Amino acid sequence: MNANNEIIFSFAIIRNFMTYSKIFFRQLALLKLESVFICILFILRIIELVGLKFIIGIEYSIYFLIFRGFLMDVLYLLALSLFFMLLNSYSDKFSQTFTRIYKVFVISIIFLYFLNILYFIFTGTPLDQSIFIHSFSDISMAISKSLNHPLLLFMFSLIIFISLIYSLLWLFKRVEISFLLKKIIFWISIASPLAIVVAKPQQVNFSREIEYQIVENKLVDFLHSSYDYWINNLIYSKNEFDNLDIKAFQNDIGNWEFVDNDFPLLHIDNEQDVIGKYFQTDGVKPNYVFIICESLSRAFSGEDSYFGSFTPFLDSLEKNGLYWENCLSSTERTFGAIPAIIGSLPYAKTGFAGMAGDYPKHLTLMSLMKRNGYFTSYFHGGPLGFDNLYDFIKFQQPNFIYNESTANPIADNADNKDVSWGMYDDELFRQSIKTMLVQNTKKPRFDLFLTLTTHEPFNIPDRKYWEAQFDKRLEFLNLNSQQKQLAKAQKLRLSSFMYLDNSIRQFMLDYKKNFDFKHTIFVITGDHRMGTITRNDLEKYHVPLIIYSPMIVKPQKFKAVASHLAIAPTINSFMKHNYEYKSPDTVSWFSHSLDTYPKFRNTFSFPTMRNSREIEEYIYQNYYLYKDKLFKIEENLDIKQIVNDNLKNLIVSKMKRYMKYNYYMCYNDRIFPYNILPQNIINQLLINNSWKELLKVNSEKEYTSICDKYAFEKSKYKNIMFQMEFDFMSRKHSGDSLPLVVMTLENKAGENIIWKAFNLTNIDGSNIVKTKNVHINIEYNIDLNRYKIEDKTYLKVYYWNNKKVEYQVENFNFKLFGIK
Repeated sequence: MNANNEIIFSFAIIRNFMTYSKIFFRQLALLKLESVFICILFILRIIELVGLKFIIGIEYSIYFLIFRGFLMDVLYLLALSLFFMLLNSYSDKFSQTFTRIYKVFVISIIFLYFLNILYFIFTGTPLDQSIFIHSFSDISMAISKSLNHPLLLFMFSLIIFISLIYSLLWLFKRVEISFLLKKIIFWISIASPLAIVVAKPQQVNFSREIEYQIVENKLVDFLHSSYDYWINNLIYSKNEFDNLDIKAFQNDIGNWEFVDNDFPLLHIDNEQDVIGKYFQTDGVKPNYVFIICESLSRAFSGEDSYFGSFTPFLDSLEKNGLYWENCLSSTERTFGAIPAIIGSLPYAKTGFAGMAGDYPKHLTLMSLMKRNGYFTSYFHGGPLGFDNLYDFIKFQQPNFIYNESTANPIADNADNKDVSWGMYDDELFRQSIKTMLVQNTKKPRFDLFLTLTTHEPFNIPDRKYWEAQFDKRLEFLNLNSQQKQLAKAQKLRLSSFMYLDNSIRQFMLDYKKNFDFKHTIFVITGDHRMGTITRNDLEKYHVPLIIYSPMIVKPQKFKAVASHLAIAPTINSFMKHNYEYKSPDTVSWFSHSLDTYPKFRNTFSFPTMRNSREIEEYIYQNYYLYKDKLFKIEENLDIKQIVNDNLKNLIVSKMKRYMKYNYYMCYNDRIFPYNILPQNIINQLLINNSWKELLKVNSEKEYTSICDKYAFEKSKYKNIMFQMEFDFMSRKHSGDSLPLVVMTLENKAGENIIWKAFNLTNIDGSNIVKTKNVHINIEYNIDLNRYKIEDKTYLKVYYWNNKKVEYQVENFNFKLFGIK
């Protein structure tokens, strides 16, 4: 190298060094802030560690996972800081401004991250795109029902966070950070984008999902899942189905005789009666009681549960009934349980119930039972509107719905309303018995229950008593030291299930005293597993399934895999083969009947839906696809990861076909055509009037019309039926001074053929309390063959305020049906 080149090279080094030095020294204030934020991230991870250990009760060592997660948090922070470094490097003039913006922006981001960590600690699952699915009122309800004083908790968290930020900033102003540390942070910031690519956790490399959730930054994961949600909406909401292989989709879901490609699920109902041989029937139609238990998991219920069983009464039913120990729910949360159990329905975009106001035509056990003369009802002690379950149940046109708003005031948990999801389970069961006695129907019954008390925050009555019962049960069970430690970490949760177990026991005793117990079939299952009590990723769907009845003469336990989707076709087939029961010759169940093979096997093929409403898992024979991982399903639903790319690609193609046809069927009304129903069980909707606005009626107005002279012809219908519901309140009345709801049928001359008045009372017959908003439900069915009705007949329904009191009505809905 000659002298000139050496001089040029030396100048280049000096120039580059000066440039680097200039850029570096511009970042000093920002680098100091980075060190503050790194300390805050470390403290937040410590909070997460404590919460996971002592609130959720994680049973294994997570220190390494927390530390790895902290390192990822630091990389994300430094990558974000790099953007502001680049801004600073171009301008001395605005350097301080950019640093202030950086400070405010990152503090806001870290606070959101802190809230995500708190959400994870209290729910056991990270916040994801499900926030876009629920309305603001649903989200507010979920927070208020799951946490004690959520606003105070938020304010306390905000105060703690602000104090932490202020303290650290104050401290770092008075402590000088070493020059070497600043240089290390600077160079790691520059390398952070590449480091994230290399070090970013991949779920496929973790044995359990929750391990990945601990390591991954909760805020980054939320943003990523939100992006995937909106992209998938764009992909699968397109109605481009002309080139889809319908036959392949139909082969995926069942070996049936399909009848119409426009309705891909529609097939001849040739299901065998797989449970009839275990019953002794006598021709009397049985009552049905479905009890869907919040978070009832196989992990702690039933023989050989790995926590030990904390449901001794349900265990006794298992031994004396039909019991599937390897049953799988179809969705991760409650939103999908009822449509799957009573309807064997596809999932739509956000769960079938989420299509409120735009349901495609479909059949369920509840609607079929009602068409066959059953009195159908739904009992739920909480807010029905959550997850659109109320809309789904209303679509089935049950005879009666019981919920938090229809409950007698004495049944309310007055000291418990703000810290639980609704009525205690034992109170719900007691009120249901009273309600059934008041109804005193001579029809067979179909009653569907959804329990609540075993949901967070596990607020149970007489908590000390049930925790003492838990301690006794723990001593009784033959558990090893590790199992005992795991159970103790979940003490409150497991105590709540002992309470639920006893509530069901007492309900069945009361039912036996008051109703035709010997002709009743009880179907009991969980809606999904509970919280973080999981051995593996498939475990989140693992629930017990019990069918119990005094009519069962051959109790049996089945190891074959079962599914919520298989319950409706099983019961429907049992009814068709053993009773006078009308059901369509073609059906659209998404599953075949339950498998009654005593040994372990899986004959089902179906996807599952996450709480985030993602479909990224698929069950196929003895294989389980979880995102990019493939597992072999073994006995007791243990899973073992395998490598088989051909098989994985096959299952992925099945899942993608399902997702496309799922959208097509649900959003193009292509599940079930009503015109194939037997003509004598068709309901034709004649009137559907509703309003939500408040209607105030003064004391001088005696008559207020609900349905004003609707004309119909007798020759068209055998029966007519009206249903109405509304919220009612009157501040000034005595017990017998409320208005009446009057229904009349009049001939052309204006003469009454039928005159019927309905009193406004609580569901148990007691008087309505002043100032309390009460939900009223009225239904009446008129057999037109019993009356001398002319060709032109007029229906009138109105409020008769004969006692002249002030009252108000809102959330009104009136439907009139003609039954052919």
